Amino acid sequence: MNNKLIQLADKRQKLIAQAAEQRLAIRRDFAPWQTPLRLASSGLNAVRYVKGNPALMMGAMALFGMLRPTRVGKWVHGGWVLLKVARNWLSKKKA
Repeated sequence: MNNKLIQLADKRQKLIAQAAEQRLAIRRDFAPWQTPLRLASSGLNAVRYVKGNPALMMGAMALFGMLRPTRVGKWVHGGWVLLKVARNWLSKKKA
């Protein structure tokens, strides 16, 4: 009986060590995903906040409704150009 308890204790120690190694491997493998997942989480939180406050959405729609369509078009065009420049700059930075 005592021999069996010793074997179980040894097996337990090996399993504990193996679990610790696996936790380190998971932490190492998922480290590059930490920032994108945090960004996605904050984006989802922002969407939930806007959905929970319909007055905020109505205010934004009223603001866009008061602006002339040409001004909104200029904003969209400016944002599109800025997005293209940022993508171009980031692709050069990675290379």
